[in-house]
Amino acid sequence: TNNAGNYQVIITSPSGSVTSSVVTLSVVFPPSIVAQPQNVVVTNGNSAGISLTAAGTANLGYQWYFSTNAVDGGTNAILSFTNASASQAGNYTCVITNAYGSVTSYLATLIVLTPPSIVKQPTNLVIISGTNLALNVTVSGSGPFTFQWRLNGTNLPNRNNLITRVAGVMGQAGYRSEEHTSELQ
Repeated sequence: TNNAGNYQVIITSPSGSVTSSVVTLSVVFPPSIVAQPQNVVVTNGNSAGISLTAAGTANLGYQWYFSTNAVDGGTNAILSFTNASASQAGNYTCVITNAYGSVTSYLATLIVLTPPSIVKQPTNLVIISGTNLALNVTVSGSGPFTFQWRLNGTNLPNRNNLITRVAGVMGQAGYRSEEHTSELQ
């Protein structure tokens, strides 16, 4: 940029001199990314944005891509999500262009967390006094999950590790409580 400016040349000889017209040297820059986009974590239904900072000779154009598909309206340095949903979760890149070139950003991942919801409720049981009881619930959403079983509106304590998690499919949790069984006697 120190070389940008107005130039002219004076040519001399024993018979005189002549001066050229003035020419302008402009130094232009292809786009470059000063700050790459970062991964973003948002809860389903909330607002979020993926952003970057670019430099280069104006006018810079922006186009965000979700996987390999151009994002409608994704033509700014910030890609906004006003009501983030699981269908928008994934990898995004941005291509910045000007008259002198283009550059593509690194991948930025939008992670959309989903609050837990019960897919399968526990079922009513009838048991014989003195037998063990197994209660199960199936949940979906973004984990990890914690579970607090209650009896008649009161939290069940986990004394002596009597309430234990039973391994199962992701999103499923079962708790076995011998203590709970004995309280039903």
